[in-house]
Amino acid sequence: MINVIIADDEPIIRNGMKEIVDWNSLGYHLAGVAIDGMDALEYIEQEEVHVLITDIRMPFLDGLELIRIVKKLHPDIYCVLLTSYAEFEYARQAIELGAFSYIIKPIDIAEFQKILTNIKEDYQKRDRRNQYVSKLELYIKQLEDFNHNSLFPAQAGDENVMDLGEAYILKHYCEKDFSLSSVAQHIGFETTYFSKLFKQKYKIGFLDYIISLRIEKAKRLLSTGLYTASAVCEMIGYENYPYFSSLFKKKAGISPSKYYENLKKRHL
Repeated sequence: MINVIIADDEPIIRNGMKEIVDWNSLGYHLAGVAIDGMDALEYIEQEEVHVLITDIRMPFLDGLELIRIVKKLHPDIYCVLLTSYAEFEYARQAIELGAFSYIIKPIDIAEFQKILTNIKEDYQKRDRRNQYVSKLELYIKQLEDFNHNSLFPAQAGDENVMDLGEAYILKHYCEKDFSLSSVAQHIGFETTYFSKLFKQKYKIGFLDYIISLRIEKAKRLLSTGLYTASAVCEMIGYENYPYFSSLFKKKAGISPSKYYENLKKRHL
């Protein structure tokens, strides 16, 4: 089954979308609903999600910013934007960010089902392609093992490569274009496979790990007294200050600006 979540701050929209489609008959599992963009990101980090359907207007993190972050960290997730004729420019921007499609409100059920069918067909093609690639990679690895030409011992190979991935992460995690896929590509792993290995090894999801690293870095930068909170936001790779501020407050208990002010008072 294809796991889908809906992100919308309006209960009537969330509940309505649960009912207008027979999700199971289309091959989907409606895994959950999120009340805003931050809630959706947290859900995606904790559970396996294949499709995200998000409204454009939500508090804390709007639909476009949510899609941008999701496609950066989880490029395999299909994103669909809910919009209106008056906001059609947002639909164009969503496609540029990598969204699969968009839905104009009020929702046309037949058109919505067509989009879901198209996603399912593309997902199945991609799944077959990934299975083929995995089998091919396994065959090549077996040949390498047979000829004793493997770079690492069979049982330690993934572990050693993951260590290389960690070194890459620690060097690049503050860059704006840093992502799960960039790390996976660097060490030669398929993105989904790397994500699963990462969680197995570190007992934490990739996104949460990077957020923790960045917030600790932000604290160190703010502690110098040389940088404002907005400057630190950009220095650790975030372009959206409200998003950074909400992450900081969640991890540190206070906003970055308040953290900065408290540090200044201590040094008076």
